[in-house]
Amino acid sequence: MSRLSYNDISKSYQNRNFGANCWPATANLFNNDRPALVIGNTRGGLYLLKNDLGQELPTDPEISMYPNPVTANQNETLKILSDRNVQVQFYNLLGQRMGEVHFIPPNQPYSIDVQALSAGMYIARFTWKGKTYGKRFVVR
Repeated sequence: MSRLSYNDISKSYQNRNFGANCWPATANLFNNDRPALVIGNTRGGLYLLKNDLGQELPTDPEISMYPNPVTANQNETLKILSDRNVQVQFYNLLGQRMGEVHFIPPNQPYSIDVQALSAGMYIARFTWKGKTYGKRFVVR
């Protein structure tokens, strides 16, 4: 990679050496569709790199679930893809909770094992910043 970081003083992109002992992590810190890169080093330094090509996320999360219907007896898993961090809890049509809460990280498919669910329709209740969103799915 070349010209990775922007120097606000010189108003130009520059090469940057973050040191030999550094550990990167990604996080959605700026509410856009591309995560920021946080780099820490053994001397206690911390670098925050914002992806300046990111676009503002929509007001509501974009969540997809597939395949729907999902087949439990063929070892198929339900995959959830969200554009931001959300939590999901599953309910049957009687409103009873089914299993534990799952944390869904952004922009990477998260697999849910549906082997313990019997055939039928369920509701996935997603929570983000105190708001809830529901999606139906079928287990066959």
